[in-house]
Amino acid sequence: PRPSIEKILRVYLQAANGLHAAHGSGLIHRDFKPDNVLLDRDGRARVLDFGLARVSDRPASWSASWSGPRP
Repeated sequence: PRPSIEKILRVYLQAANGLHAAHGSGLIHRDFKPDNVLLDRDGRARVLDFGLARVSDRPASWSASWSGPRP
């Protein structure tokens, strides 16, 4: 069975929060796609494959302004 739209959105919000945390520490993923998001045993989204990541040239405060939804 296919997951509900709500579950899919919850997973991608978790992934967005993971990317936000990476950006806050100065990392830019640069290769985000569905294949780079996996669910752990507890059903939490994990962003993987930072092989193309780069260190940001912007200050961490630039990313800290995110006030989007939290799952």
